[in-house]
Amino acid sequence: MCRIMLLTLLPVFFAACTEKQSMEPNKVRIVNLCESFMQNFRDTKLLAAMDILKNNSIISSESIESLYNHIISQEGIFRRYGNALSHDFIEEKHVTDFLAKRYYVLRFENYYSIFQFTIYKTNKGWRITHFKFDDELGEVLK
Repeated sequence: MCRIMLLTLLPVFFAACTEKQSMEPNKVRIVNLCESFMQNFRDTKLLAAMDILKNNSIISSESIESLYNHIISQEGIFRRYGNALSHDFIEEKHVTDFLAKRYYVLRFENYYSIFQFTIYKTNKGWRITHFKFDDELGEVLK
């Protein structure tokens, strides 16, 4: 019985490992940056999260500053959500081999937020071209 379970789980494990290994190095870098952003946001290290966007996206500094101020102004709402528990990668939807959206959920004690990173492969590597967070599930459920 153990052998059967092992034989069924090993391919799944290897497939998960191979997916990241098969990505080009610059794509791995942008994926890791999205993960770091989520971890910083979860840990309320908002300035560190905003720096990731500033340094790795085409989003203007003014827009990132506005986003930061918007998040700070929503502090009361976030308090009602409770403490941040974890962030989880949901999926990456590919439009083509050079354009994709990565979806994450940030889990709080009482609610959730959905985070979207649009990533684009430029001549110089992958960049974040759009960022959004809200509680809309429409695109995730498609």
